[in-house]
Amino acid sequence: MGSKTLTFRIEADKVVALDALAEMQERPRSFLLNEAVDHYLELNDYHISEIRAGIRQGDSGEEGLSVATMRKRASTWHKAK
Repeated sequence: MGSKTLTFRIEADKVVALDALAEMQERPRSFLLNEAVDHYLELNDYHISEIRAGIRQGDSGEEGLSVATMRKRASTWHKAK
């Protein structure tokens, strides 16, 4: 898929921190921003899939997942990234 230019506003101190991180990693700012967006989208996809799974379980009469199980799944997902 091709690239597209996107413009948005961000607080100046965040730009300074982002640029410092980019310099440390010897990466362009756009690389870090793309990486951050990828992680954000993946995390939201994960949350949505878990919510849908819970709804399906509820609709089918299955017992829902415990909070502990959900936390364990979330922890496992975060460690895998």
